Amino acid sequence: MYSCIEISKFEQHMDEKESTFKQDMVTYINEHIDDTELRILDLCKHFCLGRTYLFLKIKQTFDTTPRQLIQGIRLTTAATMLIAYPETSISHIAYSVGFQSPKHFSKCFKHKYQKTASQYRKQNVKSK
Repeated sequence: MYSCIEISKFEQHMDEKESTFKQDMVTYINEHIDDTELRILDLCKHFCLGRTYLFLKIKQTFDTTPRQLIQGIRLTTAATMLIAYPETSISHIAYSVGFQSPKHFSKCFKHKYQKTASQYRKQNVKSK
């Protein structure tokens, strides 16, 4: 029979492993954010996991699918860039975060933030 301390240590170890996986996943995606060809198979190869297990692990850890995770990180980075670089064109930001077309970026951005990238920028950039 296991004691409460052993179970607690095991749970703590599992939480640390999950936290490390989470950090490593986000770091890997951020390092390859401009790669329009970044695919789920790239994540599988990097993390040495099968496609099904990777899907389950990401779903369990992030409560989303791998594709949605990649897109979410891209859109969050784009939102940050829109504010940090107000002089940079929205198309340039879209390409720099890995979208293949500004039109697709605009559609995804509006879906996530309920406003266009231009509206988002106007509302969040401080006037000079």
